[in-house]
Amino acid sequence: MNRKGSDEALIAAAAAGQAHARVARASGVSISTVKRRLGEPEIVEAIRDLRLQQHRAYAAQMGDATGDAIERLRTLVDHEDPHVALRAIALVLGTWPKLTAVADIEERLNSLEAPRPAPADDGKPQDEQEAEDA
Repeated sequence: MNRKGSDEALIAAAAAGQAHARVARASGVSISTVKRRLGEPEIVEAIRDLRLQQHRAYAAQMGDATGDAIERLRTLVDHEDPHVALRAIALVLGTWPKLTAVADIEERLNSLEAPRPAPADDGKPQDEQEAEDA
């Protein structure tokens, strides 16, 4: 296996949380090489990036299933068995505040990260501009 291939295998196995011995076996290198490579910033970053990609893919899959889950939960709220209906109602009422809080935080974060227009530069020093604005 060439260096690029062994790095890719090392990164994939490490990102999956494999033990050093398994990472070494998967990438065709020694355990000491695995330990050394796992200390290199570019390998650490590649593992972090791969994990982030995996988490985004998992989140997308969960997002795809969310609509179906919500529809099923709606039917369970009206279930003939009161225990099932009560459990579904409790789940809806317990989940709703969390979802709205996440949406609120995301909205706030987006507004903080949004580009802001640059102040007009009319050639005046900043303190003169502030005095005129007041």
